[in-house]
Formats: sequence, structure tokens, C-alpha cells
Amino acid sequence: MKGRFVKILPVLALLVTLVGCNTLSGAQKTPDEQNTVAAPDHLPPQTLKKGECALFLFTTEAPKRFVFFHKQGDVRAKFIDGQRAFELQAGTPLDDLSLMETFEIEYIENKNRYFLSAAFTEALEEGRRLRATLKQRKPDGWEKITPLAGVYACETGE
Repeated sequence: MKGRFVKILPVLALLVTLVGCNTLSGAQKTPDEQNTVAAPDHLPPQTLKKGECALFLFTTEAPKRFVFFHKQGDVRAKFIDGQRAFELQAGTPLDDLSLMETFEIEYIENKNRYFLSAAFTEALEEGRRLRATLKQRKPDGWEKITPLAGVYACETGE
């Protein structure tokens, strides 16, 4: 009898663990959690078609992580904040930034507001390098400021 119990014990432990995990995963999610997906700490590579342009922004601290993408002509931007990936919604589509020296864009996600301000620092063969700041403002007045750096690049297709 004792030998049978020892053989069944690991199976019982596994069942208890699975039931416990299932119970925990059924917990209520906040609205922010419901609109997000599990993500790594960076965005996947993005591709542009010939003639398309976009903002590619990275964290400024090492290791640099690709965390922000906004394609010209689109109102949606992709952003990763820590382990939370989501889309930000701009009021208007992203303009052609090729001739601007500075720009500001306001985004909304749920009840949070984001303000991207940037200045171009250097011309590149297929775009321009820039420094940016993304300020997140929550409804309770809390603000988080994220320094970013990146490029506004265009696919020439050559």
C-alpha cells in the first residue's frame, strides 16, 4: 500500500499545481490589463514597403530596446512599456516629418495620454536621426517621462 501511495504522490502534486494555476488565472483583470498582450521587452522587427516612412524609437539606456513604432499616414503607434505592449492612438495620421526640425504628437490609450516630442539631430542616407521624450500622463495626474532616441526612416527600395 505504501509503495502505491509513493507512486501516486507526484501525480497528485501535479494536479494540485494545475488546479491552483487555473484558479489564479481566472482573476479579474483591470481595463489596462484587458487591452494588453504579453510581450517581450521590445517590439519585433518592422518592415516598410517601398516609399513608406516611419518612426523607429529605442530606449536610451543600455541595452537599447526597440519600444516605439509609428508608420507615416497611420493614426496608430505600437509601444512597449516594460512588459506591456499596446497601441497608442493619435488624433491625426503621422505627417511627413522629412522637412521638420521638431515635432510633437499626442496619443491616447484607455484613459492615459501620451505626448511625444522630438528634435532631429542628424541627416542619414535614408532618413534622419532624432532624440525624443515620451511623457505619459495618467488620469490621477501621475506622469512618467521616457527618454528615447531613434530614426525617421524611409524605404527607398533601391
